[in-house]
Amino acid sequence: MSMDVAILGVDGKPKKSVSLDIDSHSDIVEIANEQYLMIARIRDYYEDAEFSVSELTQLRDELFQVLKKISSPNSKSKIIEILAVIDEAKKKNQAVHFIAD
Repeated sequence: MSMDVAILGVDGKPKKSVSLDIDSHSDIVEIANEQYLMIARIRDYYEDAEFSVSELTQLRDELFQVLKKISSPNSKSKIIEILAVIDEAKKKNQAVHFIAD
């Protein structure tokens, strides 16, 4: 089981996605604690979350701060992949979905 971070097409299917494993997820939310409001919304690995276009800059900034603090190479790699999804979503003016799989 993984959490997918995705940009959805009009058909509701992912157009671009990254799988976030539970260990990387745990690393991210543990470092973020409650101080990062956007990341706090993905605290529960088994719940979906949606970030509107207007929230993507803050989400990206928070993930970048976590990236600077995280030690796991795998978790760093996952954050970089998620940042790429966010950047593409911003360019396309689309939301980003964290989907519990």
